[in-house]
Parts: sequence; C-alpha cells; structure tokens
Amino acid sequence: MFWMIGAGSMARDYIDVLTDMGVDFITVGRSQLNCDTLSLEKRIDVISGGLDLYLSQAPELPDAAIVAVDVEDLYGVAVSLLNFGVKRILFEKPGGIDFFE
Repeated sequence: MFWMIGAGSMARDYIDVLTDMGVDFITVGRSQLNCDTLSLEKRIDVISGGLDLYLSQAPELPDAAIVAVDVEDLYGVAVSLLNFGVKRILFEKPGGIDFFE
C-alpha cells in the first residue's frame, strides 16, 4: 500500500502511474474542494483534511509515500511522515526551502 500525499496537478500524474501499475494506494489531500474534484476526475476515494488529521486516525503504515504538496508544506509533511514511521518517501519537489529544512 502506498500513500499519495497531495491532491494537485502533480498528484494527478502520480495517480495515473500508480493506477496503470495496479498499485494499491490511498490519496490524502487538504481542501475538501480539491479532494472532491480529484475524486470525481480520477474515480478514486480521496481523504480530505490533511495528513495530520489522517495520521491521527492511526492508519496502517504504508510501504512508501509519495509527496506532491506545495514547497512550503514539504518540511511539515516530511516530519509528520517520518515521525509516524514511514521509511520510504519520494518527494516531488526539493525536500525543503532552506538549509534547515
């Protein structure tokens, strides 16, 4: 099982690839509107409310996570995933916006 974090345009491309490969995945986004739009477009279930809300429900640990969120949110998402125990993470964009991140 993979987690697709993000519900924007880049996430759509990853969803196409994961679907074509027959990989089981869960998509987690923030805004209800973006999640609803993505769900209708790709005919998949999309969890809204953001990653931290999803993690608070103690889901099963994924094999890997793909992160396709805004650059400003990369660090927070990375920390949340690492703290939850996710070992394999693919970042769509650079892993942070400054040396600290």
